[in-house]
Amino acid sequence: MNTMQGDKGLPPLFNKPLSSIYWLSIIITVSVAIRMGVFLILYLPNFVKTKSEGLIIQRDITAFITNRLKLKVN
Repeated sequence: MNTMQGDKGLPPLFNKPLSSIYWLSIIITVSVAIRMGVFLILYLPNFVKTKSEGLIIQRDITAFITNRLKLKVN
């Protein structure tokens, strides 16, 4: 009776350990981690500067991120 759910109660798509969704989630996680690492390496020295410069840079970064999200939504 437990053929659709597998042993651990996972959804049927995740029953196969090497399914495409599994690899897709790993690839997305790794790419996001790499982007965050590059982001921190590039922009962290700017945040250590004076507070006014840091606030200006933070405003620019948030504007950049919101513009990217708007492009992805459209």
